Amino acid sequence: MRLQPDDAEAYRSLGNVLMRERRWEAAQAAMEQAAALRPQDPTVASLVYLRQMVCDWRTYPADLDRLWTDATRQLAAGRPPA
Repeated sequence: MRLQPDDAEAYRSLGNVLMRERRWEAAQAAMEQAAALRPQDPTVASLVYLRQMVCDWRTYPADLDRLWTDATRQLAAGRPPA
């Protein structure tokens, strides 16, 4: 990521690896970076899960709104929600 600091996919992949290792805070930071770089990406579902795992409820209402918006957008496009 040093070579491509704007690569949302790299941050999302890192977040997934860190989740499998149960390194919740580090995974959350990686997923937050991925979501910031690519706001329309379905990473938000993983990010909400991670925030729950570390009991970070500060953005929970906004997170649920974003999940709903993403699901609605995907359904309107004829795709199942991610």
